[in-house]
Parts: sequence; C-alpha cells; structure tokens
Amino acid sequence: MRFALFVSVAFSAVEARRNEKSSRTFAHPGVLIGSNQLAYVRAQSKVAGTPANVTLAKAIKNTWMNHRNQSSQPADWNGTISCGFFDSDDYGCQEESADASAVLINAMIWAVTGDPMWAMRAIPILDYYAQNLREYADWGNGKLEAGWAADKWARAAEMLTATGAPWPKKDADAFRTMLATISVPAIYNGSCFNGNWELAMIEGLSSIAVFTENSTLFDHAMAMWRARVPAYFYIGSDGPQPRSVASCGAKLPYWYNQVVFNASVNGVCQETCRDFGHLGYGLASTFNVAETARIQGVDLYGEQRDRLTAALEFHTTRLNAGGYPPAHSPYKPSARNVTDPLVCNGANLKLSYPPTYQVGLTGISRLGQAPLPQTTKYVQDWVWTLSYNDACSPFMYCYEALTHGAAPKVTV
Repeated sequence: MRFALFVSVAFSAVEARRNEKSSRTFAHPGVLIGSNQLAYVRAQSKVAGTPANVTLAKAIKNTWMNHRNQSSQPADWNGTISCGFFDSDDYGCQEESADASAVLINAMIWAVTGDPMWAMRAIPILDYYAQNLREYADWGNGKLEAGWAADKWARAAEMLTATGAPWPKKDADAFRTMLATISVPAIYNGSCFNGNWELAMIEGLSSIAVFTENSTLFDHAMAMWRARVPAYFYIGSDGPQPRSVASCGAKLPYWYNQVVFNASVNGVCQETCRDFGHLGYGLASTFNVAETARIQGVDLYGEQRDRLTAALEFHTTRLNAGGYPPAHSPYKPSARNVTDPLVCNGANLKLSYPPTYQVGLTGISRLGQAPLPQTTKYVQDWVWTLSYNDACSPFMYCYEALTHGAAPKVTV
C-alpha cells in the first residue's frame, strides 16, 4: 500500500481540523532556532574564530550540496520516493535526501547572512517538490526517509518564510500542502521498529506542525516524544527492565546485546549495542525536537533532565575513550577498542563519530546543570574540528555549531 493513499483514522481527525485556526500561538522562526538565538548567531558569525563564524565558512564551502538551485531527481522521475534497505533498489530516495540537505544548507546560510543568493538556491528545489512529489512507497526505508526529509524540508522552509526570503506566498502555501498531504500521512503513526525511526518521524512531524501552524499535529508529536524517549534511553529509576512504548504493546524494543539494567548504565540507549551511528540518529532527533518544543514554550528538556543528561555523558564518555578516528572522518573506525563489562555484555562497542551532540549540550546547559565534561570535550574536540563536508550529514544533523555552538544563555 502506498502512504499517499493511506489515511489513518487518527490522521483523518487531523485533516478535518486542518483549516481551523490553531489554538497555539506559534513562535517564528520556530524550528530548532528561535528569533533571539538567530540574532545572536548573526552577530557571532561576524566575530572571527567563534563557532558560528568558523562553521558558517564551512557551510559556504560545502562542495556536495549547496552550489546548485535545481533538484537532482532524474528527468523521468514519477514523483514516488522508494527506498530499499541498505540503499538498494532506491528510486528517488538518495536524490531527495541530497536535495533536502542542499535546501537546508542554503536556507541556513540565507538566515544568517541575509544574502538572497542563498535563498534563491533553495526555493526552486522546494517548488519542484511541491509540484512533483506524489508518494512515499510503503516498503523498505520509505517511512524513515519520509521522516528525515520532512524535518529538513520544514526546517528550511521555516527559516525562509520567517526571515523574509523572496518566496511568493502561493508557492510557500503549495509546499505546506505537500507536507500536510504527502509527508504527514507517511509518518503520522510512527514506528515500532528501532527507536531512531520513530524519533526521525517525530522530528518531522514537530517541524511540519510549526511551519504549518498545526496545533493538533504539534501536540501529537509532543505526545509521541514523551512516549518514545523514556523507552529509548534507560535510567535506573525505570527499574530492572527498560520501558516500552504503549502504542507498540507490551513487547519491549530489541536492545541487541544489552542485558544489564540498573543505575550503573544510566543513559544507555536501545541502540547502543547496535552501533553508535544509529543511536546518533535517534539522539540527534531527540534533542532537535526538544529544542523546537522549547522555542514553542514546551519544556521537554526539564521533563527528562536526568535521562537526557545521562544519555549525553554515557555515550560521549565512550566516544572520547575510543579516541577519534585517525582519518578524522565521522565514518572511519575509532583509534582504540572500547569495552565495558556492563555494556553490550562486554563486547567491543561499534563506535562511530557523528557531527552531533551540540544541540543537546546547549539545551541541557541552559538548565543550569553541572558541566557536561565528556559531551563538551566531544563537541569541542571533534564536532567543531570536522571538515566543511563532514560537519553536515545527509541525515538530521547539519552544522550544529553554526546555530548552537555558543548560545547556551539565549532562551528563545
């Protein structure tokens, strides 16, 4: 069955209210970065040596996504995004991922610099998808790609419309319609697969909700986050077993080779023993949603302060212990093996070094917690030093140091 043709009972309720005035007053810009923080980043980007200044230069130098203003979809693309497992049997999938990332980079540079050249590189690609995207095929990684792309599309569109980009209202509205009628049905019901899947969908839903000013959808995304995050990161107060997600039934998610559950492993993730790449996806989405919620007046950070703090320090402690890849690439092996008898049954951890953790570090730091030494070290020694291409991935994390590298005291 195709997602574009599948409309759940729950989503029908959302659609019935799509044209009602939202009961929430949304802040704009309001996806991942708010107006005060954007003003701060704009000022910092002009100060030599600051994270914003250095990372903006990296974004401008990016060679694989930003120097174009048209979609990379083939001329005969029929509007379907079909994504096989392990990047096999893809049709339109990798092209959409690259296009959405290109749009996001250009929108970020526009929002910080105000140079319309960057906005005009993003807008034609958004218009192309508004006119041509028809469905996400219901197999393989289709729902996951829909979640990843939904966030990048909505985050970029929000940056453009909230900062006065030269995007005609009718075209922006057409893009809103695409998100509401194609993207949302594909991800609305989440996933009972690995947690990073559903968290990507939650991120997409929350970003779309802000951009389209859909209060009902926003509340739905918040409820999904509150259910999924306690089941994704364990802390000792959960008891001798990790939590489950009520909508997925009593069956616990698969924790791979993790068998110890007590306070000695506070912060361990459902995907820690799978690999640190996939847990990085889930962790990034967790904090991106919390940051968007904060801008909109919802304190998810405070609700899960202990769990989120533990997750950051637990994983960056092990990343730092592994030593950063000698090739200085997020996709290369660590310098040393890392084992822990309480984690993954003593097996070598499958470390990888994604360009994330910055949003979480900034968000938790705002709470006035004790310093996060391991997370701070990882971000400053690794994330801040990545090359202009490696500091942005095709997924949900992209130049985090530009928007969040030095702004823990900025509240909106």
